[in-house]
Amino acid sequence: MNDNFADELMAVSLWLEAARGECRIEPRPSKRSTMRYAWNGPMEMKDRENVHYVHCYDIGAGGLGIISRRAVVPEATVLLRHSTNDPWVACSVAHCTETVGKFRIGMKVKLDL
Repeated sequence: MNDNFADELMAVSLWLEAARGECRIEPRPSKRSTMRYAWNGPMEMKDRENVHYVHCYDIGAGGLGIISRRAVVPEATVLLRHSTNDPWVACSVAHCTETVGKFRIGMKVKLDL
């Protein structure tokens, strides 16, 4: 079990609570099994030893969507955090889709139970 599990779970819960407070949800049903809430927030993504600034555009109980200037490999594990006070949260890359000048990346939160 991950030693930081409680801190990571609390951080993700607070991110989700903040998004729910904005009362904006997906405009139509999607292929996801859980509801995603629009959330406009800067984040940091760490892949190996490099930290990149990314932008979160939605979040749900199972994962989140980010926009990045850098591509990541699907199924790779990366770390995310919303602020320097948050713990790094492990996520697996579900998809990475190139758009104009950026990449839309779907993440699944990996909380080891």
